[in-house]
Amino acid sequence: MKVLVITPYFFPYESPRGYRWTQIVNTWISEGVEVKVVTAHDGIGNSDTDHIYRSGFSTPDKKWSRDRSPSRSFPGRSILKKIYRSWMWPDESYSWIKPGSKMARQLISKFSPDVMITVSWPFSTHLIGYKISKETGLPWLMDIGDPFYYGNLNSRNNHWLYSRRNALIEVKLLEKCNSICVTNSNLKQVYKKLIHENKIHVIGPLHSPIKDAITQRSNTGIIRIGYFGSLYTGVRDPGQVVSFLEKLCKKFDQKNLELHFFGSFKQEHLSILNNFSSKDAVINIHDRLGRHEVTSSMQKMDVLLSIGNKNPNQLPSKVVDYVVANRPVLHLSFIKADPVTTFFQGSEALFNQDAGSEPGDPLVEFILGHEGRRFDPEYQRSIMQKSDKTTIAHEYMTVLRSILE
Repeated sequence: MKVLVITPYFFPYESPRGYRWTQIVNTWISEGVEVKVVTAHDGIGNSDTDHIYRSGFSTPDKKWSRDRSPSRSFPGRSILKKIYRSWMWPDESYSWIKPGSKMARQLISKFSPDVMITVSWPFSTHLIGYKISKETGLPWLMDIGDPFYYGNLNSRNNHWLYSRRNALIEVKLLEKCNSICVTNSNLKQVYKKLIHENKIHVIGPLHSPIKDAITQRSNTGIIRIGYFGSLYTGVRDPGQVVSFLEKLCKKFDQKNLELHFFGSFKQEHLSILNNFSSKDAVINIHDRLGRHEVTSSMQKMDVLLSIGNKNPNQLPSKVVDYVVANRPVLHLSFIKADPVTTFFQGSEALFNQDAGSEPGDPLVEFILGHEGRRFDPEYQRSIMQKSDKTTIAHEYMTVLRSILE
């Protein structure tokens, strides 16, 4: 089988979707599948092989920032960025549609693929797939990481200008493609109302590489709570998180808590984290980790902090890493229908905390008793198997074969 994958984020870019599809493609190639990938430059250097083809930049921001010299900066730059964001459509990667489409057409003429996969986020990638499929009749799989209009609480463009257009284009593409893949059943339920259920496939998150397990930390009397991920205003709101943690720290009489945040945070969010005020703890901020470092760093924590989305149709990719790391998880939930709590199936290693409620004694007991809280071995093995790169790659291949039957 010959497969064409179109995604602006790919190796060495380590966004959740970029990492996921790098692992899937590498697995397929190792098994003899012919794969070509159309992706963006993004100024991250080339470590490419003959299956990666780069064209353009994923966003105008990436193009503008490739040269960070002072000559590239000017007083009105931030204003111009706000202006273009007010009219861009369908999202911040609109400018990649043209170079991405051009490269895809060139590859199709030379490579003659049997099937095409477009990967989001961003939704712009699917517009490339729609155009190519319309021109060539090439069978097409939409892989949806985050929903665009239906099932999404936060518009990626000017909602006032484009709300109706967003709704129409998403339905049009869902109807045109041969199949779609999503990462959780909640989003499948949303799309079932728009297209036939048989077109929709659920393929869950993929875990980070597993290093030698760290079974026990040295007993220092300090409890380390670690968060691994991103923060987004309105989705994973840092202000609400910090407010809760300040209340939590007051439950501990001595300075025996260490709070660690690992990620690439916006300046506005860093300011909130740095303003964390507690006599019992401070927030230690660390750079974003490479995927090969994630599970071993999680295992150096005593408790893992999970921050839920306010969107019930999005499942954070890190949930499988929590299980692999096998550390108790404090999950801050902002909604009742939180897919994270469903994913963990009532495990004793999870404490589900309403982010708007006061931390109580049961939570304190959960944290103090962290050493005795681990995921059930059978459940852990099951999750590790389901989220393994080979399993995930084979699930996608099954979908592709069904399209070509």
